[in-house]
Amino acid sequence: MYLTLIILPLLGSIISGLLGRKIGVSGSHLITCSCVITTTILAVLSFFEVGLNNISVYINLFSQKMIERKMEYRGSKSIDSMIVKEQREYLHGVGSINLSNVRDIANYSINSLEGWQLLITHLDRYPLLTQKYGDYLLFKKAFSLLKKKVHLSHEGLNEIINIKSAMNLGLSNTLKSEFPNYIPAKRERLFRDNLRFRITQHSRDLELMEKIVSYIKSGKIYKYGGKSAVSFTIVDFTDITNNLLPFMEKHYIIGIKHYDYLD
Repeated sequence: MYLTLIILPLLGSIISGLLGRKIGVSGSHLITCSCVITTTILAVLSFFEVGLNNISVYINLFSQKMIERKMEYRGSKSIDSMIVKEQREYLHGVGSINLSNVRDIANYSINSLEGWQLLITHLDRYPLLTQKYGDYLLFKKAFSLLKKKVHLSHEGLNEIINIKSAMNLGLSNTLKSEFPNYIPAKRERLFRDNLRFRITQHSRDLELMEKIVSYIKSGKIYKYGGKSAVSFTIVDFTDITNNLLPFMEKHYIIGIKHYDYLD
């Protein structure tokens, strides 16, 4: 209806101007007046719909396929297909799974706001540990903008394009040609805590290692395959703070290793 408001007056003038001699004066009057009257009626309806009822209206000037509104996980079809299916079941069956017939690829994609909300809730509870967490933060920001319908404005659409350009492989060639003035959004470079305490000894000291675990009540013992060595390792930050550090403060190390401990 909204495009008709623009096209009808122009169409009436073109017909009466180019075909005026063939349809005559009366025909030209009939066509132009009909187009103007119809446009007036549609304009009144549009005013009630948009002006009084506050309904959001916009006109698409490009294909929706140009901006893919989806989250996608890609894995091996032969190895990861079961993982992909379990992911979908865990998220209450949202999204779709595509198993390629040509390549060994399994794709799990979510293209709805409701599905994205379930995914974001899950990833907020169990955050990613790699640099993909930076992509997730950008994705979450774009999701927030879509929920607020910011993308319906020119400035909001450009902001989402800037976010997309900073994610994964960036923009496609099609999007680059449609939005040549894009500026990639600032991407956070993440340095996540990965504190680890480890003691490595000869395998004949296995009994000693087991007593350390029993005394500190933290950590695990790892055996190296093909090597005569075992290690006592603590990776849980809470165990390091509550169990290991108080023990080390009470029984501090003598020697150069004490400076490593202080660091």
